[in-house]
Amino acid sequence: MTHPYTTPHKENPKQKSLPTLLLSLLTLPLPAQESLLWGVWYQQPLARWDALVGHNFVLGSDSLALRLTYSAFSEEPYRASFRNEAQGEVRSTLPLAASWMIRGRLSGDFFQDARIPSSERIRGRLLFGIGYRLPHAAVLTEIGWESLRQVSVHNQGWSGAVAASWAPERFPLSARFSAEGTRFRGWRQWYDVAAQVAWGGSSADTLLRGTYRLVSQDFPGIGAEFQRRREQTASGTVRITEPFAPTLSGQIALAATHINVWQGRVQPYPDSLPLRSIRLAGELGSSLYWTPPLGTFQLEFTLRYAEEAYRADIPGNLILSPELQQRRAQLALQEYSTLWSQLSARADLGLSPRDTLALSTLLGILRYDTPSPQNSDDRDEQHGGALIQYRRSWRPGSSIRATLEFQRRHTVFLHALRSAWNHRLYVLALRWEAHWRGTHSSWNPQWEILASYTVRDYPYTSVLQDLALRQWAYRDSLTFRLTPGWGGELLLSGRVNRVGLFYWRQFAEQPQSTTQEFSAAFLLSRQHGERVWGIGVRASSFRYSDVRLGVLSHQIGIGPQVRIEVPTAYGSILASGWYELRHTGQSSRWHVFPWFSLQLRKP
Repeated sequence: MTHPYTTPHKENPKQKSLPTLLLSLLTLPLPAQESLLWGVWYQQPLARWDALVGHNFVLGSDSLALRLTYSAFSEEPYRASFRNEAQGEVRSTLPLAASWMIRGRLSGDFFQDARIPSSERIRGRLLFGIGYRLPHAAVLTEIGWESLRQVSVHNQGWSGAVAASWAPERFPLSARFSAEGTRFRGWRQWYDVAAQVAWGGSSADTLLRGTYRLVSQDFPGIGAEFQRRREQTASGTVRITEPFAPTLSGQIALAATHINVWQGRVQPYPDSLPLRSIRLAGELGSSLYWTPPLGTFQLEFTLRYAEEAYRADIPGNLILSPELQQRRAQLALQEYSTLWSQLSARADLGLSPRDTLALSTLLGILRYDTPSPQNSDDRDEQHGGALIQYRRSWRPGSSIRATLEFQRRHTVFLHALRSAWNHRLYVLALRWEAHWRGTHSSWNPQWEILASYTVRDYPYTSVLQDLALRQWAYRDSLTFRLTPGWGGELLLSGRVNRVGLFYWRQFAEQPQSTTQEFSAAFLLSRQHGERVWGIGVRASSFRYSDVRLGVLSHQIGIGPQVRIEVPTAYGSILASGWYELRHTGQSSRWHVFPWFSLQLRKP
């Protein structure tokens, strides 16, 4: 884990750093079922702005919705942003007689990135439609106009949308269909068509579901040409659950997905190369559940298959140029197929009303194949693991849990060119955590001991060596009440890890680097009625040492923190933050890292 302050902070030479302002999303209770959602967020270290405004008006039987978002990024404060993104939509719905309604919406978006000039886009759409709703079906059609400007190319055209849904009451059958697109003047167009049919629901014993989606979109290319990308996705799911006995049941599920992506020019040149990528994925899973009075037992088997291939739509009489032949060879290197099989078992045992014991184990095999003889990434992986967890609870809100986990992975590359990368990974972790809640206090300590060993099958190179990682981590939080109006909170955390060269036969290691991180925060709060205010201090320490390079880095930080909560007619205002002074050890200067947040919470 990289420490957030390993890089020295760069202050602006013109002005000291400004405090970070965070105004979270707000929801104000308004009459007549109206709601207001708005927020502004600014973070100084990243020089990023985010703004959001959303309002739903309900005037009798009519409704009007407004939503605007804006984001901006800059390299540093007081500089113009290099990336701007804005989106907005106004939507109005007016019900007519019986089940009819009319709707209008105006939407637009803007995107600009100075680093990628071709990404600039300005888009606006105006649609009007009419809809009809029944208790078990609904249909909505819209038509309008769209204007799109991208890479100095301006296009306009007719836009339309259709949406329909059907869910009969007497049958567990449902269907949905939607289509939306725009035909611009000339060759450019975009459309999105989706359909889904399902038999049964998420809790039914039998579920059959099929989906299909087609998305096609044109992008500006060279001269008056457009690049077209068309993606087709088809998927199906079958799931059957069968109860064999009151305490025994089984389930089998089958899922498959096919994705076909075509990309090329709308009017191809003789030397153009349309590309097609095809991805096929499938999963077969079966499980067995047994629930005797002692506890719950579960046995699962999963088989997954995926493959991805790239094809070039080349006419038979076309002679490929050297550049196209090289591109075709590069695509062949990216093709692969994977087969993953996994067998797992889990048991949850109730030893007593307060004591539970969980046991689980897993064994999996992964086979990764590449059809190209130039790709040497073919490999087999074997995964295994076991877990033992004990939990005891002695009062509401108070419990203790201990976990012992072991994992093993063995990776073998099938080509001799990469046999030096063959290795085994062993991970052993011991975790302990407690949650205790009393009348006037609560305590939540957590700690972990982790050991990880990477062992090479052929430790004969100086570049690839066996490694050992040992880590100790601790987190703690303690809250207490001194008097009916005074309370406190203490937060502690620490992490120490050591990386070294490992010798498997001697089971010994040679330390190489060590990292130590510690932090503590204390807050004393005062509550007067519904008003709460608090003041405290926070401190942190980070130390890194590398034996090989002779590097030693030490950073310390300390500063005050505050917290204020005041109730209002719309909710409670919560303000919190800290002002930290951090010494990096590279100079005698102290760097300032302020942070401040302001929120309005709905009661």
